[in-house]
Amino acid sequence: MDKEIITEVKKVNDFLRTKYNQINKYSRDEIREIMKNVGELIQVKKLTSNELIDIKNKGGVVGIDGSTNTFGGAYPHYIQLFQAVASFGINEEENIKITDFYCPLVDESTINEEKNIKDSKLASIEIEVAIKSTEKNPHIVLLDGSLIRYKILCDEKWEELKKIAEEKNIILVGVIEDIKTSVTYDNISGKDSNNTTNNIIYDRELLFNKLEYLESLYIDKKESGKDEYGFRSAFLRSSKAPTIIAVDILEEQEENLQKILSLIASITDVNSRGIPFILDLADVQTRISDETIEQMIKMYIDTEFYEKLFNAQRFKRSF
Repeated sequence: MDKEIITEVKKVNDFLRTKYNQINKYSRDEIREIMKNVGELIQVKKLTSNELIDIKNKGGVVGIDGSTNTFGGAYPHYIQLFQAVASFGINEEENIKITDFYCPLVDESTINEEKNIKDSKLASIEIEVAIKSTEKNPHIVLLDGSLIRYKILCDEKWEELKKIAEEKNIILVGVIEDIKTSVTYDNISGKDSNNTTNNIIYDRELLFNKLEYLESLYIDKKESGKDEYGFRSAFLRSSKAPTIIAVDILEEQEENLQKILSLIASITDVNSRGIPFILDLADVQTRISDETIEQMIKMYIDTEFYEKLFNAQRFKRSF
């Protein structure tokens, strides 16, 4: 292996050692004591069979997830497809799907707008499919990711979904695997969340293996962060994996948070990474494979445009 690459990788490792020495000096018990300054530690109980049946009779649970895939070269010569699914279970015929696309040559957007457009499109179709799912009157809608993401990226559609949920008494829940908050470290460092990324230690890593199985940290209400936008949150170790997930709920529906944590505990495989089965299922059902997107481009884009615009030169390498 190239010695220069090895040197650079070692630099990364040295940086990480320095960064995480800030928290490695704390024992597990000390971190757990600090957590009590952040919120309340609660042992979550799984729902009984009767309680699960009650949720099913009230409309059950739907999982919302989205995916994206790209075909082509660098900006602006590519097409990106987006797909979102509302999954009601293994039978995909009952699911609802919504798709969209992004092509800078069509949208005539600049490269500086690229990321925001992509993020907004994916969030938007996820909310659209969630809105469509409410026509079947589910009791609980689980969305893959933080609810604040939808508030920021597609506020108008988010408010529409929120209004429907409140009118129909549908509980909206965000389940977050890739946690980017730092409320625990902020409590340790005495610094706010405006620190640079290099100085932030996220809850995902700080709370790694700090919660017991089926234990939750119910975060105290604050003036900033998600609370400022009308959301309440908790961390949960929903499987025996040492990782945690975060759970968001509307402030107006906060009384249901304990029930939601118990539901997630009940529909998550104890030996999994901690994501509820219905969301893992939605993730699989919404994926757009490389083969699918390539076939669609070749079938429905004129050969002239395919060769001139989207058939990247790297695809033509002989080695």
